[in-house]
Amino acid sequence: MCLLALLREQPCYGYEIVQQLARYGLDLVSEGSIYPLLSRLLTHSYIESYLVSSRDGPSRKYYRLLPAGTKQLEQWQTEWETFARAVECLLKGGSLVRKGSFLSYFFAGAFLMNSVPHLVAAATGRRNRTVFGQDSSPLVNLLWSGINIASGSLLFRFADHRECSNAPDSKAWQFPYSAGCLALSVFGVLYAWFTAGMKEQWPKTVSEDCVS
Repeated sequence: MCLLALLREQPCYGYEIVQQLARYGLDLVSEGSIYPLLSRLLTHSYIESYLVSSRDGPSRKYYRLLPAGTKQLEQWQTEWETFARAVECLLKGGSLVRKGSFLSYFFAGAFLMNSVPHLVAAATGRRNRTVFGQDSSPLVNLLWSGINIASGSLLFRFADHRECSNAPDSKAWQFPYSAGCLALSVFGVLYAWFTAGMKEQWPKTVSEDCVS
């Protein structure tokens, strides 16, 4: 995979490949071990070789990537990323979540929790407040609920792709997800309490203005 990745950048000859690998910290790879690998890649038609004349001596054999090699490199890269995530999950114990994924799980919980009251309003035919208006119809509530469900699901999939949380028995996602649900619930209670207090004060203010 590393050889194909190097040849994707530019054609190289054998010793140059060894030097490029050493630049990336793979200095344990010797020139003697490179040529059997190149021969195998040539056999599978992932690369091709051609001669280039040199001023310093005999012609050098260069290797370049072929379309089949590009396709194979993409497949190997996907497999390697999956393997690397699994190893990282094992080393971390499946319990740590990166900051970006933590926020994704958090807002996924908030979005999915926010979809519930609007879905209930739509199912019971009641009107409710949404981002589209103070007194939205059941159809608008159903639309807003669907937007919240879709947003939460996409955030979940994005975080699962970056983390090992989709591994068996992994519970890394539960804390940020639950925190998002709880935060939205607390916000809903505080908002309902605040608006209820405003409604109680509003008639008193109107009646006092009428008396005066």
